[in-house]
Amino acid sequence: MSFLKKLFGRKLDSKIELIQKLVRRRAENDPFAKHLVKEVDGLSEFELMGLPEGTIVTIVESYELMTKRQGLSSDEALELIESHRAMAASGEIPTPLTLTNYIRYRLELDHPDGVPPADVEVEEAIHEAKNFFSQFL
Repeated sequence: MSFLKKLFGRKLDSKIELIQKLVRRRAENDPFAKHLVKEVDGLSEFELMGLPEGTIVTIVESYELMTKRQGLSSDEALELIESHRAMAASGEIPTPLTLTNYIRYRLELDHPDGVPPADVEVEEAIHEAKNFFSQFL
C-alpha cells in the first residue's frame, strides 16, 4: 500500500489526475505546452511527477501535511521541504519565504530548460492542490 493510500485512504491516481488536469489547463493557455495535451494521458506517473505541475502538487502536499497535521509554521514547513531538496542540489531559498515564492524558486531549479508556468497558472495550481488536499486533512 502506498504512502498516500495509507495517509489519505484514496488511490494515488487522484493526485495523478490532479496533475493531468493542471497540465491540460496550462496547455490551453501556453503555446509552448500545447503538445502536452495530446501526450498527458500517455505519460507515466513518473513522467507526470517530473513536470512543473507535479512539482507544485508535491510541494503543496508536503506543505499542507506539515502545517495542518503536524502544526508547523509556514516557514518551518518550507525550510524542512528545502532541507530535503537541498540534498540533491544547491540553491538560495527565497526571501520573503512564502509558498508561492518557494514554488517559483523550485520550478526554476527543477525545470531550468522548460518554459515555466505563468504566475497565474502557478497560483491556480497551488489553489487547486490546496483544495484537493484539504479534503483529507
